This record gives sequence, C-alpha cells and structure tokens, in this order.
Amino acid sequence: MEDAIEQSTSLAVMFLDLDRFKEVNDALGHAIGDRLLNIVVQRLSGCLRTMDVIARWGGDEFILLQPQISGRNDAGEIAHRLIDVLQSDTCIQGNAINVTVSVGIALYPEDGSDACTLVQCADIALYRAKNSGRNNYQYYSTDVMVSEL
Repeated sequence: MEDAIEQSTSLAVMFLDLDRFKEVNDALGHAIGDRLLNIVVQRLSGCLRTMDVIARWGGDEFILLQPQISGRNDAGEIAHRLIDVLQSDTCIQGNAINVTVSVGIALYPEDGSDACTLVQCADIALYRAKNSGRNNYQYYSTDVMVSEL
C-alpha cells in the first residue's frame, strides 16, 4: 500500500474460489483434487505479471495481490483472464474435469485502507460472484445487502 501511495496507483486484492471443488474431491478423491489444485495454480500463474502474488488461502481458495494497477478496469481484465484460462477441461488420470472459478475484487484505496479490510471486502465480493451464478467476478460494493451473503 505504501508503494501505491508513492506511485499514485491502485492495488487490487482478489479472492478466488474454485466452484464446486468439493464435488471433485468427493467423486474422484483427494489425490486427484490435489493434482487439480496444482494444475489450477499453474494456469492462473501464467496469467499474472511478475509483480503479482497469488497464494493459497485454504482449501480451494486463493488470494491474489495485484500492485500497480490503474483502477477497476485493470483488475477486471486480469479477473477475466483468470476465469478464461480455466475454461478448458483438465484431464487427470483419464478423468475430464471442468473447473471454474469465482472471483471477488476489492481495490485500494476505494474499498479500504488496510489489508484486513481489503481481504474482507474481496471476500464479500466473492460471495456476490457465487450468488450471481459462479464462474464470474464481482467488485466489492457497499450496495451488497446482508441478505445476499
């Protein structure tokens, strides 16, 4: 955030969640689920800039930090690429697996001035993406009603 202030740029925090990943684990087992997670990370990483940071948050959730963006459109373009790169089926041990991702986006400084707030806002936006049919991205908005969560 200090860099964003110094360089007069924005920063995006994205929360990513694989859609229906539990079904893969339940149907095909955790070993295939773990292999799928590795493939997903490789695909997602291929869409990112060298300065972007992606980390596994837990289970099938990831958090992405995107410094030095000019605003919403930059974050949206990356989110769109992340969704697109997972569109093709993944074949693991003869199993064709279709995986999609939902993404929630929070921007600094618009949506928060500290890391904890930005992560919370991205998480709220993620739930909005899930409730909007999955396999899409949503920006954090104060218009999100508690009933949508």
